[in-house]
Parts: sequence; structure tokens; C-alpha cells
Amino acid sequence: MKQISNEDIINLGISPTECVEWVREALCLKYESQLPPKISLHPQGNDFFNTMPCLLPSSYNRFGVKIVSRIAGNKPSLHSDLLLYEASSGDLLSFMEADWITQMRTGAVAALAIQTLKLSNAKTYAFVGLGSTAIATMQCLLAILPADEVINCKLLKYKNQAEQFITFFESYKNVKFHIVDSNEEL
Repeated sequence: MKQISNEDIINLGISPTECVEWVREALCLKYESQLPPKISLHPQGNDFFNTMPCLLPSSYNRFGVKIVSRIAGNKPSLHSDLLLYEASSGDLLSFMEADWITQMRTGAVAALAIQTLKLSNAKTYAFVGLGSTAIATMQCLLAILPADEVINCKLLKYKNQAEQFITFFESYKNVKFHIVDSNEEL
């Protein structure tokens, strides 16, 4: 059994473009896979443990289960682990810390949804919540939009997150950021 840390995954240098392509491929496999509804347990308050199993088509010979948890006070607030098995034998192949995978998968799904459902002339995007998932969404969105397309990004002000978000993307010259104070301004 291989143990893979979040740092190991980050060090692979997987691009946002690759993440989007993997999500696109996974969506195409959806109807050949077994994806039962996630099981969500709530030990107290807003804390949760979500268990998400997936059996890929037989040609992949893989079964996986991802556990995502949020426990009040944890930093980061969401934590993910993934177990990967050989489907034909039930042998555990790897245990992975999956925080980066979860963020980038969510970002890639959001970017594909934006690309698919947006109006053809849309040039303004609004973000509420500017944590790691929003950063992943922006990375993936910028990876699939034409590099010369100038876009406007409205960010809902919360603490210093908007300023940090802008700093993270300051090297992108095709994005203009606007910080707003209310949902109505978005």
C-alpha cells in the first residue's frame, strides 16, 4: 500500500488544464461507473463527515472512497482523504491525503460549468467566498478561457480575503478585479 501526502501531490506540478481535462473525462465515464449517493454524518453542529464511494468501469479495475470532513475550528476547514483499491481483489493500493485533489476537482467542475452555461458574451464573474476552492476555480477558469480574453472579476469583501485573492492572481494581466461590499453589488 502506498501512502501519498498532499505535499507529494502538489509536488507533481499538475496543471489546472490537466485537472479540467480529467474532470471532463470523468464526467464522460459517469454512466459507466457506480456512484451511489454520498453518506453525510453530522456529529454535532455544522460538523460533518461525507463518505463518497465510486466504482469505475471494469476496464479500470479501481474502486475508491473519499472522506471529506469539516470540524469546527480546523484549519483548513475542509479535510479530505482518499482510499484507492484494486476492484477485482479488494487490495488497498493507496491512502492519499486529498485536500488538493478536492479543491482542484471542485474548481475544475465549477470552471467547466461556467464555460458550458455562461452567456456567450459574458465577461464578468462574481465570487462569494474566496478560499482555496475559489482560487482553484479561478485557476481552472483562466486555464480554459482564451489567454487574450480580458475578464472582470467581482469579489465580495470579507476580512482581507479579496486582497489576498487579487495578490494571488496579480501576474494575470487579463483579469481586472473589483471588490464590492454587498451581494447586491455582485
